[in-house]
Amino acid sequence: MDTAVIREFQRLKALEKELQADLKEVQDARAAAEEKVIEQLIESGVQSINLDGQTTYLRRDVYPAYPAGKEAAIALLAADPAHQDIVQQTINHQTVCALLRELDGNYPAEWQGIIEVADVYRVGLRKS
Repeated sequence: MDTAVIREFQRLKALEKELQADLKEVQDARAAAEEKVIEQLIESGVQSINLDGQTTYLRRDVYPAYPAGKEAAIALLAADPAHQDIVQQTINHQTVCALLRELDGNYPAEWQGIIEVADVYRVGLRKS
């Protein structure tokens, strides 16, 4: 066995962890600055500003919330012919992954050709 490859993997994993910590710091600082920029743009009534060849602009994203539950929203939209086209049945990928782990290879025959199973192996690292 080539332990040099394993040591290189360990070194890269440690470097990745260090860089992720640095990245988290940068992301936190950027998020705090973004809050201040949003506040300044709104208070000034300015939609965008061009500085140093870059345009910083206020963008509005709209996201739904479902206080009565997602099922109620699906039923409401499905009942309206104008919105039926956006309602779809979905499968939660993570839930199916958990089901496959539970079944551990004992899959019903009718799943063949409909649900395929792929095993993916990754290398983990922990302190020993």
